[in-house]
Amino acid sequence: MKNVFPEPPLAAFRRDCNLQDILVHKKHNRIFFRVHNRSGPCGAQRCAICPYMMEAEKFRDTTGKSYNVRNEVTSKSPM
Repeated sequence: MKNVFPEPPLAAFRRDCNLQDILVHKKHNRIFFRVHNRSGPCGAQRCAICPYMMEAEKFRDTTGKSYNVRNEVTSKSPM
């Protein structure tokens, strides 16, 4: 085995379940601690986009049609 694995293998472990994991299911955490649908700045100090982002729950396009924001959208949200 030393010829195949010259370095000793690295063992990684998962953390054990804590009391919150046992008492509260992940699905309920998403329901109760969900961030409301809105757009706004991320709040990072060195973010270049945050000064230009406005907080909003709705927005309008160039034709004047109004749309609701479906998820939380910040400057760190993926495109």
